Amino acid sequence: MKKIYSIWKREIVFYFTSPLAYVLTAIFLLLLGLIFFNLFVNFVENVQRLNPESVGVAGLRDHVFTRFLGNMNFLFLLCAPLVTMRLLSEEQKQGTLSLLLNAPISNWQIVLGKYFSAVSLLGFMLFCSVIFPISIYLAGMREVSVLVVGYLGVLFNILAFASIGVFSSSLSDNQLVSGVVSMVIVLFFWFISWFSHSVDNMILSQLMQYLSVLFHFDFFARGLISLTSVVYHLSFVFFFLFLSREKLEARYW
Repeated sequence: MKKIYSIWKREIVFYFTSPLAYVLTAIFLLLLGLIFFNLFVNFVENVQRLNPESVGVAGLRDHVFTRFLGNMNFLFLLCAPLVTMRLLSEEQKQGTLSLLLNAPISNWQIVLGKYFSAVSLLGFMLFCSVIFPISIYLAGMREVSVLVVGYLGVLFNILAFASIGVFSSSLSDNQLVSGVVSMVIVLFFWFISWFSHSVDNMILSQLMQYLSVLFHFDFFARGLISLTSVVYHLSFVFFFLFLSREKLEARYW
């Protein structure tokens, strides 16, 4: 654990002693604030045209919080490659990865240290956004479990996006290439459920849905914790971290 912590600390120090963490977090919160404001204003305008009692808390949940979660999830899809693209790419470019691989530290420890640092920064950004669900709570949506489970779903997706980013970063010494590869892979798992409806084979269609991060995120966005979705995310993370570890292992040969 000490070796994982050392790598994690090294990366965290880089993030927060450079403009990256602050600029990215500021832009993220700005965009999220604009999205939240727009959703809330549209909701209020709709309430004024309808009977407020017919809208109620369910309307606040469906028209504001659920859509807010979806937009925030998409922003993390864009942010994750920016956070992770340098993790192993920069080490390869500077030649320091060979030093790490020859040090008394396992490849798993290298991968996990890098991974946890990315998750920490993305988690920090998620934590900074709690002002928005608090605002929704104060506006009348007292379903705390729905708010918490919704944020848990975003956290699970952060874990998945970061694992893809670490793997993509291990493929090239060019940060831009790693970022683009990460984005392409993430988008594949994002949109695959859309194409599942055009497939005639039911088994293949269900498989494509299961592989989609959107399909599983929908459960959390509705305030439901699905064991299948939890297993999916954990398996997803392990799979891409395993590929990252194998990529590092291949450098020995």
